[in-house]
Amino acid sequence: MKLEGKNVAFLWACNSPYPGRIIPLFEKLSAQLKAGGVKSVSWIFPTQSAHRGWIDDIKKVDRVFFTNGDYSKAAGQLVQIFSEVAPDIIHTNFEAYDIPAVKALRCIGSKCKVVFHGHDWVRLKRTGPLALLKQIRFRLLMWRHYHWYGKNAYVVGVSPEVASVIGQCKCAGLLPIRQYDNETYKKLHYPGVMYRINGLVMDMFDDVTPMPLGEKNLTLPTFTAYATQPEGKGADVILCAADLLWKKGVKFKLILTYIRREWFDAFLRDRLGLTSMPEWLELKQAENNIAPLLERTSCFICASRGETMSLAIAEATYFLTPVIQSDIPGMYWNSKNPSAFLFKDGDYEDLANKMEQFIQADKKELEEKCKVSKHNNEELLSPRSWCEDMTQLYERILGKSK
Repeated sequence: MKLEGKNVAFLWACNSPYPGRIIPLFEKLSAQLKAGGVKSVSWIFPTQSAHRGWIDDIKKVDRVFFTNGDYSKAAGQLVQIFSEVAPDIIHTNFEAYDIPAVKALRCIGSKCKVVFHGHDWVRLKRTGPLALLKQIRFRLLMWRHYHWYGKNAYVVGVSPEVASVIGQCKCAGLLPIRQYDNETYKKLHYPGVMYRINGLVMDMFDDVTPMPLGEKNLTLPTFTAYATQPEGKGADVILCAADLLWKKGVKFKLILTYIRREWFDAFLRDRLGLTSMPEWLELKQAENNIAPLLERTSCFICASRGETMSLAIAEATYFLTPVIQSDIPGMYWNSKNPSAFLFKDGDYEDLANKMEQFIQADKKELEEKCKVSKHNNEELLSPRSWCEDMTQLYERILGKSK
């Protein structure tokens, strides 16, 4: 590796109660970089996340800095941090630090290389009052972000769709952002932009043996979905599908995870006309340890309306669990696995049909399909392979490719 003596900084615009699966992935990258001779790795977070327990683990091995206040006012603080750590590469995650970081580097005249990592799904169309003005404003902001400030940055998109949207904003000025079908997205290429799906770190489950369907001993078929962002995750579609299926006389259990329960109570009351919790539904507070929940799950549902790379699908597949997923570009990577069922995005009747199709499926045959899907995704989402690709990217943009 030809990154010896270099300094790398990761910037994270997040304040999550859990590290999730992406931060552990960058922890592995940090370890690999330092093992290969990188001088230092620094992490930068908003001060709101300073009390998070998982950051303490990072502090044990790397330097950690925090910025105060609004992201838009962070450039001055980043000037001080960059002056101290003298980064050769900065790698931003979740957009909000992108512009302040570039401003800070310009302020100090640094030749540091910049990588923007596009994780988030971008809603391209605006609706409602003043939709056209909102659309114009959105387009101008995207141009400002990725063309004016990001013109010299390198971009990693976690899905072909994200890479294409950012690539168009970066390279095509103010031209309209075009949408494509899944296969076309995969074929598009833009200078300075690469598609690389995230790796999946599951080290925390090394002592857990995934349980095949036939060994779960569930009294009823049990569907599980993460609904911490109810509308974005399609909780309304899932609940309508479940209500329809139950009314057809099909018996099952549905588990939905949440952060705030108020939305669910209101939806059950106002949309489904239910004044008490239906017997088919269990609402469960979201937790970081998903193993016990997936051990109670016959089939996982991901009904997201917009997604870049669903780690929830990857986790379910790791635990030998079939997946019903909406047919959106951001989840296309899993769609051809044999244990995946696709339904039309937003169509609760189609989702109900796929839920019934799963219930009627031959479970022994499905178990074997789950094993194939797990193997496929372990290869596709290998953390080691991902770290190697990021290392090679760093080497390439520093002009020191092997």
